[in-house]
Amino acid sequence: MNTPDKTDPKALEEAVRTFAQKLGESKIAVIAHIEKTPQILGVQETLLFVQRALGVERAGGMTQKNGKKKRTPGGVFFRLVRKEGTPEAKKFLEERSQAWFTRVMELKKKKKTEKRAT
Repeated sequence: MNTPDKTDPKALEEAVRTFAQKLGESKIAVIAHIEKTPQILGVQETLLFVQRALGVERAGGMTQKNGKKKRTPGGVFFRLVRKEGTPEAKKFLEERSQAWFTRVMELKKKKKTEKRAT
């Protein structure tokens, strides 16, 4: 795979597609997060994180914070970036994680309210 510059949109799009495929991610929201990572870190650095995530998977995986379930390869990737990436990448992923959690909680509350109404 070529190592395109952060500013080459077509090559960046191809790289993101490759990263998502390698990590087994198909959800649009997750791919959007993957897409932002090479824009912040660069394609080469992102590729290194993808390779490390896949290595963790081959070695048995990584559990979630609660220790009960394994992270997906994409989850391992984001955990590694959040833990060892640039401050900008960490900030972006933390903000997105908080926004995602807030949205999930809103949807659960809405569903619970709708269930009570019926």
